[in-house]
Amino acid sequence: MNFVQLWQQQPRLCLAMAQPRPNHAGYVSRDHAHPFFELGMVLAGSCTWVLGRQRIELQQGEFILLPPRRAHREIVNHGTRARLAWIGFDFNPASPVAAPAWSSRAVPAGAWTEALTQLLLNAFEENQSGELGAHERADLALREILILASRAAETPRRAPRQRAPDHSTRIAGSAARYLTDNLAQPLSVQAVARYHSLSAAHFSVIFKRHHGKNPKAFLHAARIARAQALLAEDGCASRKSPPPAAMRMPRIFAAASRPPLAGRPRHSARRRQLELPDRTRALGDCAG
Repeated sequence: MNFVQLWQQQPRLCLAMAQPRPNHAGYVSRDHAHPFFELGMVLAGSCTWVLGRQRIELQQGEFILLPPRRAHREIVNHGTRARLAWIGFDFNPASPVAAPAWSSRAVPAGAWTEALTQLLLNAFEENQSGELGAHERADLALREILILASRAAETPRRAPRQRAPDHSTRIAGSAARYLTDNLAQPLSVQAVARYHSLSAAHFSVIFKRHHGKNPKAFLHAARIARAQALLAEDGCASRKSPPPAAMRMPRIFAAASRPPLAGRPRHSARRRQLELPDRTRALGDCAG
């Protein structure tokens, strides 16, 4: 279904209904089907369309298009304020129109919610009226309803605009990047605040509001994190340094842990010279 089909096929109004006011007493219809297209819209509150095993919940400003002979029922929970409107239509049987791809699902009316709501109410009033030209006005309202419904269903949804960051957010982000990129430089809060044309006190308030800490604490934490990262990368140098236990080892244990003196003749000769007087004294004692 598109705009050309709507104008060339001459849609005919078959049904127009609208609840006069929101109802909070609950509503459950029986399973039923129509031999024509039916467009139902939630003007206020919410309602659930049950299509066999499929349940489709519509909120205010959403509509659903059902193809001919599609069994369904509407359910409004007790205590839920809801106001509904329906419109039924068909085309010339000689030129049948297939159901569009967006039928049998909830479609938000978006920017056309107010216009669709008013057109549905106008079609209902004109269809009930017996004044001259009321039937023609109801047909015109039907065409406008179908055109707006097709436009709402087939127009690509625009991505929501992202709010641009305010001035304070830009200042806090720029200052944090500057401090992080210049950790090795002698930085001062006054210089950074002066760069952004702010006093040091005002700059600290803005910075803490966005980062949870003042600039000095942020810079201190960033330097510690950077130092820890450098130490983790320099693992080889850490493994080459002697363990703390060996550095505190007593001298006697350190001497005991040395390799034997084999292969070092100078120390062996010195030891023999020290032991020679003791041996001479021992021989003298024996001779006496």
